[in-house]
Amino acid sequence: MNPENRTAYRLPCKLTLDSGRSVTMVAMHQEMTYRGLVEGIPRRELNDDCIRDAIQHARRLCLPGASPVLIPPARRDYHRRPGDMDERHAAAGEPVEFLPSITCTGVFDDALPAQDGNKDYSELTVVWYQDRYAFPISKTVVSQIRALDWKKLATDADY
Repeated sequence: MNPENRTAYRLPCKLTLDSGRSVTMVAMHQEMTYRGLVEGIPRRELNDDCIRDAIQHARRLCLPGASPVLIPPARRDYHRRPGDMDERHAAAGEPVEFLPSITCTGVFDDALPAQDGNKDYSELTVVWYQDRYAFPISKTVVSQIRALDWKKLATDADY
């Protein structure tokens, strides 16, 4: 599913949340989840580190004092399709665990504040995982982003 086009930007960056609020993706960063992994097979501990690193990177994109939101990734025992790691898994003797191939970080904002009516706008940074580079953003992820509680999670700021 693609976000809607925002006429002023001529880009697919508008998303209407379940609450009815319309937000705009103002920045997006994507990279291969296992970028830099030279050898070995991913396991839970490595994936936990990957997620922590993604959150740390996203924190640098946030407004001061804000925290990014993680949409928890699917963890699975295959890389691209079920069974594709069975032989390696048996040889390794330890459970393999893969995250989706692409780590995405999006910064969304709204011209209206989330809580403080004296502020100019609100912003939220979101981290998610999907199997291919966006666009499109995974339908499952779009549903999860739309369901986020903007009033609770976004940070208000002034221009």
